Amino acid sequence: PQHAEVILYALWLRACFPGLAIGAAKLDVRMAFRNRLVHLADANWFATQFPRDEVGIRIITAIWGGLTFGWTESPGEYGVVGWAISQAHCRSAPPEEDVGSMPELPFWNSTFVDDGVVVDLMRVGGRAHYSRSSYLAAMCQFFSEAAPALEKIESEGTFAVAMVLWGLWADFERELLCLPETKLLRAIALLKLTQHAVGQRRIPYKRHLALASYFQYIGIVAPAVLPYVSMLWNVCQTATAGWIDPVGDETSKARAWAELDEAKSTLSLVLELARANPSLT
Repeated sequence: PQHAEVILYALWLRACFPGLAIGAAKLDVRMAFRNRLVHLADANWFATQFPRDEVGIRIITAIWGGLTFGWTESPGEYGVVGWAISQAHCRSAPPEEDVGSMPELPFWNSTFVDDGVVVDLMRVGGRAHYSRSSYLAAMCQFFSEAAPALEKIESEGTFAVAMVLWGLWADFERELLCLPETKLLRAIALLKLTQHAVGQRRIPYKRHLALASYFQYIGIVAPAVLPYVSMLWNVCQTATAGWIDPVGDETSKARAWAELDEAKSTLSLVLELARANPSLT
């Protein structure tokens, strides 16, 4: 799923039903890819061997019962079932006799594998309750009664006008999608580290790679920073293993260092401004 489709649907609801509160709830599967049979040829992907001196006199090999998230050989039927849950929910609506819950408007969700979020009008009869119940019923029907992650749903499965949605802060009342404050402060702190300071010329390669990757993520909600993120990536082609050292002649190196300093200065400025105005990210 993408943040854009959730926000676009919320905006559509706002345009069609101005003045009505819009919210969302997250409903997750309890255990994704658990207790699956693992082929002997794939066991090395899911096993860890503890050496004798750490756990006693015996060597212990542990094979995990859950598949690694994002593994390309994970069973495809899980994604198919997730899609079936989504479609079953989108093809349902409140009971026809409950006219105050707008039964003519079907429910809506965004689901990918085991991550689901339902978006709806919050205080229109029992509509929000019906939507949540319909999604959970579909989850139990296609998986099992044990599928819902009840502890997580208890804290995140209640409709709210603002929430952390797939790593970003979504506020449907203010029509705002931005970085959570903790991640914004982390980005500011990263740029204040000695190895990332403007003018620094001794930069560990792995530390810089982590910085560029983090700001690539920030670019999801702040596309205006992406040109400066590109400048961070430009110096990743290095002439010295383990350290940032732009390739090329002296003129090219000087230009690359100048662009890197400009990128860091601009990113620092944008982040500081975003503390007062979150819409910038």
